[in-house]
Amino acid sequence: MIIDTKLKFSNLLLILIGIYFLNLSPTFAQSNPTLSVHPFLKNDSLKLGISYRNLFTGNIEKTLLAGLPILIELNLKVVDSGNKTIQSKKINGKISYDVWEELFNIQGLQSTENFLQTLDDVRNYFSEQLQTGLLPKKYLMSAEEYHIDLESRVTLLTRRQSRQLKDWIQTGEQTEEDLPSNERDTGFRLNLNNLVQFFIGEKNKPEEFFLEASSVKFRLTNLTN
Repeated sequence: MIIDTKLKFSNLLLILIGIYFLNLSPTFAQSNPTLSVHPFLKNDSLKLGISYRNLFTGNIEKTLLAGLPILIELNLKVVDSGNKTIQSKKINGKISYDVWEELFNIQGLQSTENFLQTLDDVRNYFSEQLQTGLLPKKYLMSAEEYHIDLESRVTLLTRRQSRQLKDWIQTGEQTEEDLPSNERDTGFRLNLNNLVQFFIGEKNKPEEFFLEASSVKFRLTNLTN
């Protein structure tokens, strides 16, 4: 039990050290991330395939592997030939990495939560498997021409998340817990105020990446069901 506790404590310190170097080290350039979309029909509904390329590089990769969450916001619009928005949809998702379980967790982007084992699995998911429904095709006219616009915002560690992580560690005293909480399964409380303040400062502002994509113009008769 003592060995397991020390191991988890060591892992926590590694996360904090990762955050510290994330703040101090030079920005890791993203490898020209791109976003593309392709509409299709399935089960008599208009759906959209979404593909990110070269997203999980640089600071995005570094932040995720440090155990910090990545937020992804999608804003979609179905637009007709008169530039009128027929349907809009907003999706908020989160990608996180459990450094103890060594699993990536993708939430909110699709109807089911996804657990992936490697960063390459995450890259493949975002390049080949991400899709969302838009509206039933009965609400679209066969002869009308449409296109779909997508705006995506990728947010790294936010100031609020930084404070939450800091509070998560600082809430206890230097005493052991009789029972570990749901949020912390280490079985003891931590009082690392000086260390945390050193690693995580208010200067830690969110870093964001914005990507846009538009589909080719299409008619329902051009799409396969």
